Amino acid sequence: MHKKSTTIACYLLIGIYSGVLFHLANGENDNNEGVTRAFQHGDFILGGLFDASNQYDIFTGQCSQLNPLGVHQMQAMIYAIQKINADSSLLPNVTLGFDIRDICAHSQLALRYAMDYIKYNSDVIANATNMLGFVRGRIAGVIGAFGSHESIAAATVFSNFDLLQISYGATSRRLSNVVEYKSFFRTIPSDDYEVDAIIIIIGRFKWNYIGIVAVDDAFGESMGNALLRSATSRGICIPIFSKFNTGRKQLDITKIIKQLIAKPNIQGIVLICRANDALLFFREAKRLGLTARTYIAISDWSDTPLVKQFPTDIVSGSIGVMFPKRSLHQFEQYLKKLNLCNNKANPWFQKLFQQTRKNPSCDLPSEANTSDFYAYDAYVGYIIDAVYAVAYALHDMLKCKPGDGCAVINNRVSASKIDLGQLYKFTYNVSFNGITGHPFHFDKAGDGVGNYNYCNLQIDPNTQNLRNIVVGNYSSSSTTTNSSNYYLDVTQIIWQSGTTLPPDLLCSADCQPGTYRVVSVDERCCWSCPPCPAHHYSNTTNAQHCLDCAPGYASNSNATGCLAIFRRHLRITDTPTLLVVILTSIFASLTIITCMLVHRKRHNFLIQETGYILNILLLIGILCNFALPVFLLVPVTVSSCVLSFISFSFFTSLVFLILLMKIAHVNRIQDERTPGENKSTILSNIVVQLFVLLLILMFQGMVYTLILRFDRMIVGIDEVTSRKVVYLFCKTGDNGIAIYAYLKYSLLNVLCIYRAYKARDVPVAGYESRYILLASLLALGLFSFMAPAYFFTTGIMKFGLAAIGAVAFPSLIFLCLYLRKIIAILFPDKQSSS
Repeated sequence: MHKKSTTIACYLLIGIYSGVLFHLANGENDNNEGVTRAFQHGDFILGGLFDASNQYDIFTGQCSQLNPLGVHQMQAMIYAIQKINADSSLLPNVTLGFDIRDICAHSQLALRYAMDYIKYNSDVIANATNMLGFVRGRIAGVIGAFGSHESIAAATVFSNFDLLQISYGATSRRLSNVVEYKSFFRTIPSDDYEVDAIIIIIGRFKWNYIGIVAVDDAFGESMGNALLRSATSRGICIPIFSKFNTGRKQLDITKIIKQLIAKPNIQGIVLICRANDALLFFREAKRLGLTARTYIAISDWSDTPLVKQFPTDIVSGSIGVMFPKRSLHQFEQYLKKLNLCNNKANPWFQKLFQQTRKNPSCDLPSEANTSDFYAYDAYVGYIIDAVYAVAYALHDMLKCKPGDGCAVINNRVSASKIDLGQLYKFTYNVSFNGITGHPFHFDKAGDGVGNYNYCNLQIDPNTQNLRNIVVGNYSSSSTTTNSSNYYLDVTQIIWQSGTTLPPDLLCSADCQPGTYRVVSVDERCCWSCPPCPAHHYSNTTNAQHCLDCAPGYASNSNATGCLAIFRRHLRITDTPTLLVVILTSIFASLTIITCMLVHRKRHNFLIQETGYILNILLLIGILCNFALPVFLLVPVTVSSCVLSFISFSFFTSLVFLILLMKIAHVNRIQDERTPGENKSTILSNIVVQLFVLLLILMFQGMVYTLILRFDRMIVGIDEVTSRKVVYLFCKTGDNGIAIYAYLKYSLLNVLCIYRAYKARDVPVAGYESRYILLASLLALGLFSFMAPAYFFTTGIMKFGLAAIGAVAFPSLIFLCLYLRKIIAILFPDKQSSS
């Protein structure tokens, strides 16, 4: 007891220094000097913290601006208590009373009255004459407050004294902390559910650029921060998160609206505040010209009677969430029966009634019955359920049974030990068919279930005022067959534009195919959409970068795809082609003529000593090599590529093998002429050599077939800088066939050089071996230059070099080996003299 007394003293000091111990004037007093309250005695009393007034002056201690909705909310608590007292099955033989205060939407008053309730209970116990029995008149729990800021102030006190508190309007997620606020409950859901419902709206329409404007209190800070965290985690940008102070709201709201006007790309705004503040914001927005914006409404102002006063050109088309408004026919009838004479328990109702009718008559004039005097909001259902939750918790704690009364109270010893500090523990387990839930129950954090309706503010064609149209629903406790906890009928939504086409609440429009997105350095949800550069494309919306067209392709006119570039082949009009054709024609003709000449002069000693058959075969091999450039003029296909590679390998191999045979032939003749030297072997026989030649060529064909089986020939694309024309060329995946062909060429060439060099001093056929050596060296030099040049050049140069190399090789062989023979045959006198 000493600890609690010390705590009470501390809170009283806080109240004194906060300036909240001013007396409030104008009302009945009941053992609480200077305080206006609605009071009724009972075995247990329920406290109530409501906003019957909208304004509180901390310097004068006066409340102003009577709030009709707050007054009707007070009346809902009184109605619920009267219903419970009349119900013999709930708390039988136990009467509930009430002690309801007006905190004027101010946390200092909430703190003061919370301390009053704690002190009241202490005084009741201290003044009890019969401490051995039931102590009548203690406060069992408190209903309220409406606002999160006020509820936190009160909950800080109540949780230290284990006094049950159930709010009907405080949604701050901070109040879900069961360690800090262990005796706090609420029939309304936490902000987390409403934030989730709002995020679903934003995600459903693929919006990503939303501003947040919030009141600077516990409610606005909690919900605003929760929305900010949830939005950013989903890639939604919040370019502005502005707060207005309740003490200077007019100045702050004006400043915020000017900021929004300066940022026209912020087309969507979540406004987190109470209904009165929302009305002030919208009126100021109209005055300053903040138009054509889409507002996302929260439950605090989306379904208030003040909606009718919102400027339609500013607010129409808004979409948001609201609490399901249940039909409370009995309460509505009860409310309409109240008048100045039969409802003296609620002094604020009396004041509201008197403001409506100046004369002392009990009944309202007939025109008032059709006005908003009896209007109530969705919070009424949460208030009634809060009162019933306390009643059911008491019913369980007192072990009440219909017809038998309450066992704890009936027992004198047990009644003296009733500890209302344990009541909040029973509240976790209450379950009943309430107005806001069937059944109604609290979750493990003491919060109500998150059920909302999605709503759309539309212009009523009859009154030209705004009306609230339900367009869907959200539930945190149910799942449908498609694993979704919401339903939204977008066809029923009329947007600010007056159509059913939803707005694009984006900083920047989607980047269409053919462009790519360049995100702004300052804001990640803002970007530009430059077109794809040349030879690049994008075929998706909001592409992060453009893709390069594959070799042989260029982007189309709108850069949404790639088109094949013109495939270029060597043409007869190309300079390299003309040169190759001329040279090929000349040397091919000379080769044919020489072949005819060799056949005709086959008995000439030069022809005989170098082998007539070998000369004919060599000339045929040279002539075949002149056919290679023809393959460069036909369209490049896989077939032509295979044929050209095999032809190159076969024909060059044929030439080198015949040259080796000629060297062997020269050595054999030299051996025959040297007395005592006979090194001839079976391989020196021309027939055997021809057979070996045939075997080698067959083996070579088998090797090519095997290589092409595992390293298939493909057609490559050789691009030029302008990308207007591409050239096709032959290649394999691993270049196996090319490597084999070049290695074989080099091996045979080097072997010819080696063999010719060793036979360079043999005088047979005018030192034929020396001319073979010269031809082999020139062929090696040609290959050493042409092969790298082919691989490191592009376009027409690649084909030009290939064609020139194909002509140069047989031309060099022809000139080295047959030029002197032709001269000797045609001009024997010159040859003999030389």
